[in-house]
Amino acid sequence: MKFHGFNPEEAIIQVSPRENEYTLRMGDIIDTIRKNGDAVALVLFSGVQYYTGQWFDLELITKVGHEVVSLYL
Repeated sequence: MKFHGFNPEEAIIQVSPRENEYTLRMGDIIDTIRKNGDAVALVLFSGVQYYTGQWFDLELITKVGHEVVSLYL
């Protein structure tokens, strides 16, 4: 981010679990991608969250990322 002149505090969008929850909801991930679609250049997720063992549906995350990007091309 810094190399390209962006402030990481402003340019990186993080998804966190809801209050009193320990894992991410797929709906929250998808909503975040769609909500920030015009600002998304890269969606980065691991397949499995190391600490909780939560599995992420990377096929769905990728599909939504592609849908959002295609709206702004």
